[in-house]
Amino acid sequence: SHFGDMKLAFELVDMAAEGGADVFKTQFFDVEELFAARAQEWRERLKPRNLTFDQAAQVAERCRSRGLLFMSTAHDESRIPWLVDLDVPAIKVGSGERNNTPFLEKLAGLDDIARIRMIALTWNFENEIGYPASGGSDKGLKPFGFELLREMDRRGILADVSPLNEAGFRDVVERAKLPPVASHSKSRRLAAR
Repeated sequence: SHFGDMKLAFELVDMAAEGGADVFKTQFFDVEELFAARAQEWRERLKPRNLTFDQAAQVAERCRSRGLLFMSTAHDESRIPWLVDLDVPAIKVGSGERNNTPFLEKLAGLDDIARIRMIALTWNFENEIGYPASGGSDKGLKPFGFELLREMDRRGILADVSPLNEAGFRDVVERAKLPPVASHSKSRRLAAR
């Protein structure tokens, strides 16, 4: 994370480009919208990470100048228009929003960018698709996971490999026709930072 530091944000974009990434994803939020007034401690803690629209546009431009697709998660309704204004090709919906129907309906109203473009294959628990990084398994995708991956390729939907274990990651890299997305994980090259 850039923690609101634009110099660090640009360095992360540059490292992603130099590392061969296809996409760079960040997050937008307004602490005043995201946290209740009684959560003042959280507001203060996250306020430095609160980008302005101009800063977000600078990061998006840096991505495009380095040949990266730029995408973002909007964590509150006030940032949904930013996704349109910044012309993001896809939106990542945070897992915390999965039951926030009004928010999801607003995103679905963005016709040009609202179709499904990425699916996380697992999360913290084993499922019918595969095994999570946190589970300790050395098994990769399950038969349904391979079937799903073929269908995702056919429909132009990217696989989010962040929650997968290493064996599942290798399965996606070896079998998918489309490039994988690591929406919220660090590469080993960046892990020391």
